Amino acid sequence: MKKKLSLILLIFFVHNLSMARSIICNFEEVYQNGQVQEGLILIQNKNIRYEYFNDLLYTLIYKFDQNLYLVDNQNRKNIQSVETNKEFFYNLIKLYDQYANINDEIRINNFNFTIEKSRKFDFFKRIGVRSNQINLSLYFNNCDETKLDYKLFNPKPFKEIAIK
Repeated sequence: MKKKLSLILLIFFVHNLSMARSIICNFEEVYQNGQVQEGLILIQNKNIRYEYFNDLLYTLIYKFDQNLYLVDNQNRKNIQSVETNKEFFYNLIKLYDQYANINDEIRINNFNFTIEKSRKFDFFKRIGVRSNQINLSLYFNNCDETKLDYKLFNPKPFKEIAIK
C-alpha cells in the first residue's frame, strides 16, 4: 500500500513539475510620445499570444520554434509570417523563464530591459524595453495563472479568445 501511495505521489509530483506555468494578463504599451496601446497577452510553453484590443491592429502569435505570425484583427483569415519583432518575443520568453531569479536591469542580445515585479500577482508589473527598434514601457494588469487551450497559440485555424 505504501509503495502504491508513494508511486502515485511521485507521478503527481512529476506531472505538476512538467506542467508549464501559464499566464494571461492585460497589457498596456506606453510609448515615449505618450501613445498607449492595450491588449491581452497569453504565455504558455514558450508560446506567446499578444493581442491588441484595437480592431485596426493585429494579434501576434510567437511559437516556441521561433516563428512569429501576424493575424489581422479585422480579417482573422489574413495571417502572415513576419520577421519584425521576433527577437523581442524571443527575449520576452527568456525574461519569463528567468522570472524567479531575474535582476532589475538585464541585457539580452541588443535589448536593455528594466524590470519591476508586481506585488499583487506573481508576474511582472512593468518591463521597460530599450533597443534600436523599440523604446517603450510594457505594463501588466489583472494577471491570472490558468491553464490555457493550446489552440489559442495556433495561427491556423485562429481561435478567438472569449474574454477581453
